[in-house]
Amino acid sequence: MRKLIPLISIAGILLLPSCYCSKAIPLSAGSHPKFLQSLNSSYVYELCCGSGGRTGNEISAYYGFPSYQLTDLTKHYEATGLTNVNGSTIGQFGLRFNHSVAPPFIRLKIIRLGIDYSHTKNSLRFDETSTTQSELNFISNRLMFNTSIYTFVTLKGLAGYLQLQGGANFFQKEYDGPSTEFSFTDKYSPVYFDYQLAYGLQYFLVNRLSLFAEAGYGSGVYLKTGIAFRF
Repeated sequence: MRKLIPLISIAGILLLPSCYCSKAIPLSAGSHPKFLQSLNSSYVYELCCGSGGRTGNEISAYYGFPSYQLTDLTKHYEATGLTNVNGSTIGQFGLRFNHSVAPPFIRLKIIRLGIDYSHTKNSLRFDETSTTQSELNFISNRLMFNTSIYTFVTLKGLAGYLQLQGGANFFQKEYDGPSTEFSFTDKYSPVYFDYQLAYGLQYFLVNRLSLFAEAGYGSGVYLKTGIAFRF
């Protein structure tokens, strides 16, 4: 056991910081944002994953929860007179592609640009008659443009980023019940333009593989967590 502990420590030193570089760059007072500087203000940490240093590609898969839309839907249909409304959700499941760039006009920042596709299914079961339960299914397929910028990077494998997304919600509503025509007042109209502003934390297990979690406000869900691979 005593021999195993040093081996684990050596592996951690080699693997965890392998995605990060520290460079001794002279920094004049106020020349760069504080979040890009280390405590002694003489070293700047840079993300070095992928090809070309700070540039490269990244593929992510994630799951999101809880559903912001499900709460909105439940309140709306309870207000229109549906009884015994029970909501459930599947998703949000998503895939994301990002390309990292190091713009020459912001020497030490890292910007990611990409696209994000996600699928969510929200369902409401309710008593349509005294003996029959019916179901409304709301399916959202979102295609979003993704922009994010790293706000800090540490040598211990942790990075933080600010993210803004905007795009289209390809929305579908499906009714499953005995009526040939849904008779309840149904004026729910989804927003077909979606957005989300979020902040995320990314932890690199090894050079190219990382875990991440995001919390934000907008359409869809409040929280997302997933895994990312850089190449």
